[in-house]
Amino acid sequence: DASPLIVLFRCNLENLLPQLFREIIVPGAVWHEIIDTGHADRAALGLPEASWIKRVDNIPDPAVIAWDLGPGETSVISFALKNPGYLAMIDDAVARNCSGSFDIPTLGTAGLLLRQIQKRFGQVPSWVEEKIPQADEAQLEQWGDIYPDTGGYF
Repeated sequence: DASPLIVLFRCNLENLLPQLFREIIVPGAVWHEIIDTGHADRAALGLPEASWIKRVDNIPDPAVIAWDLGPGETSVISFALKNPGYLAMIDDAVARNCSGSFDIPTLGTAGLLLRQIQKRFGQVPSWVEEKIPQADEAQLEQWGDIYPDTGGYF
């Protein structure tokens, strides 16, 4: 959905995605949630400039529509459902439950940051593994503001 991309762009950490994944697909509904907000923030300005992002338009799956999620979450899960092997980047808890009901693997912003911390520093203490997933979007953005001081990477 849109929130992982928004958080990563706001924290200047969007380039973590192509480091961790060989292909980054952004469904049209997510693209529009970010671009069509009327705000000229980092995500709205940076998304169209990110050469590693592939925008796709897809038709929502009726089984996913039945969950009554937002358009971004619906399009991400529908894409992953029709294209096995893709991981769905989703922060919304209900959307993650929906993905799980279709056996679609998910990763949220917190999980992505934890993965990158472990990649850079190795195993982390259990309190770190517990604290990061419990953080809300504002806390993740605040922590992300620290990392540009270290070159923008963990």
